[in-house]
Amino acid sequence: MLATGAALAVASPAAAATPACEANTICLWEHKNWEGQKVSLPRCTPSLGGFDNKASSFYNNTGLYLRLYENNDYSGRYIEIPAGFSYWNLHDRKFTVRHANGELFASPGEFNDVTSSVC
Repeated sequence: MLATGAALAVASPAAAATPACEANTICLWEHKNWEGQKVSLPRCTPSLGGFDNKASSFYNNTGLYLRLYENNDYSGRYIEIPAGFSYWNLHDRKFTVRHANGELFASPGEFNDVTSSVC
């Protein structure tokens, strides 16, 4: 029973639970909500191979800032991911997307199904 005036807290999908991801890796999932096929990568991976352009959610469990890049070999537009940060849906327009030269592309912007390299 809630006390009068008490608020009921409802967790968003992003705050519901920390997804399973091995220490010192970045994990990418093919669907939002950390569902579907998952890949665990060392902190720098120049090509995602068969997982290219499939990432829809992630967890950076490396302890370092990382970038998700739209092209192989750490090139093209990118978003920065703080250490320990996870997000449930890269299709959300919640990210600052930058050109390879660091200039702003979109803020807020989305980065769903475009990641090809990570570092």
